[in-house]
Amino acid sequence: MTGNGIDHIIWACPDLESGIDQFEEMSGVRAVAGGKHPKLGTHNALMHLGNRSYLEIVAPDPDHDGGPWSRSLQQLTKPVLLHWVIARSKLGDYTKGLSGLIGSDNEVSSIARHHPTLGELSWEILLLPQHDYGCLVPFLIDWGDSTHPTELLEQQCTLRNVRISTPDLPNMMKVASWLGIDAEFAEASKPKLEFQIDTPKGELGLATPELLPVGVTFE
Repeated sequence: MTGNGIDHIIWACPDLESGIDQFEEMSGVRAVAGGKHPKLGTHNALMHLGNRSYLEIVAPDPDHDGGPWSRSLQQLTKPVLLHWVIARSKLGDYTKGLSGLIGSDNEVSSIARHHPTLGELSWEILLLPQHDYGCLVPFLIDWGDSTHPTELLEQQCTLRNVRISTPDLPNMMKVASWLGIDAEFAEASKPKLEFQIDTPKGELGLATPELLPVGVTFE
């Protein structure tokens, strides 16, 4: 159930090295240093999950003062499943439809990070702030002509499944269908996002303990 363009899962933590250590203990695989996001004030490490999917461990970058994501992540006391991202092209075509479906004011933003060997990598991303579905509705990303992160990583884990639980199942399934998301859905009293990953240490489940604030800007 991973052939629907899931680009990456965002696992956020207050300190990158500690986050890498903790995920290695959980999975048996050590994430590889990715790079820095000067515009966001963060840096990351990556782990290949099969196909063109990967796990991103992201944390505030102590070398960059401030940034919208950095300020939010500094408030964390432990690592959390923060969000997920699907790969699509022509992101501008999705803005009006998503605004109508979930009531989010959104626009496409250009982001870049510095890779240790490849230099600057750039992409476009469609963030979806200020709506009622939180992290159940993924961000959208278009890598354009940039090298995809999975091309630089060795695969040792495999993303198997995504499960979306929500008290608003009909509308959530309508959004997922419009975005072309293939997932398991369940009706529940509280929303929850879950991923199942096969690792050298066995099956690993990641889940949101609660819906987290996801509205971000790049100002």
